[in-house]
Amino acid sequence: FLKVYAQEIVSTNMQIWNTLENYWETASALHGTNNTLLSYKLNKVIYILTAFSVCFLPVNLIAFIFGMNAANFPPLFHEIRVILSMMAGAMLITALFLVVLMKGKR
Repeated sequence: FLKVYAQEIVSTNMQIWNTLENYWETASALHGTNNTLLSYKLNKVIYILTAFSVCFLPVNLIAFIFGMNAANFPPLFHEIRVILSMMAGAMLITALFLVVLMKGKR
């Protein structure tokens, strides 16, 4: 009688062990899938932030150059037409980058 009881306990333990292994494999697969999805979303966000950073680089460069208190700017930079044309060019380049960025996301 004890031998049959012990065999029943061993078979029940084996079933529980197999079930736990299956649950462990399922949880590991779900964890891997979750990490992959999070990595994909993070890559998308980093791509967008990098693209916007590159888009606004010309405007930042002009702001940096004119933000310095340097009295030795070339005489060309003292004319308002040159400054406005540089600003318009930077805005045009930024707009072109944004258009390319938005068309690339479709």
